[in-house]
Amino acid sequence: MFATRFLLAIPKELGKEDRILHVAWSFWLLLLAAMLWPLPVAVLTVFFTGICKEIWDKYYGSGFCFYDLTGNCIGMLLALLLGIY
Repeated sequence: MFATRFLLAIPKELGKEDRILHVAWSFWLLLLAAMLWPLPVAVLTVFFTGICKEIWDKYYGSGFCFYDLTGNCIGMLLALLLGIY
């Protein structure tokens, strides 16, 4: 049930300004990281940076959000598809 509701809400949630920023930041961070490190290291670094940011938000910000992480993954996927390979 949770997974179905989560997946159905993704298009609406990704249209929010905060999610768009997550997509954009993850895109550019992965492109930059891939110039500095091997691709697997760059992907893991950007991915775990996003998780750390959400953990920070859980305790000091607006709360942990799986939609933010989804935006991060979409930004990284776009970087992989458009910029790296």
